[in-house]
Amino acid sequence: MCGDIWRAEAKDMSLPADKAIPTFVRKALEKIDEYMKDFKAKMLKSPVEISKLKREIAMDSTEPYANPNMISNMMELIACIGLWVMWR
Repeated sequence: MCGDIWRAEAKDMSLPADKAIPTFVRKALEKIDEYMKDFKAKMLKSPVEISKLKREIAMDSTEPYANPNMISNMMELIACIGLWVMWR
């Protein structure tokens, strides 16, 4: 169903295959390259806007969602990613 959250399991996560060739998004899409060249003007908020957002967040009591499976298996996930990085 659209909008459902699927629980993740560290053991089911797939990492890039050995010898995978990275794709540099800036080279693949001109629009993204334009944003990256002028990211401060196009993507960052002003100091006033940031202060306003920080005040709003401080007043909000909502807790961020954290997948329980990922929290309980964090070391397994870290080990998996660490091994992948070492093999590259």
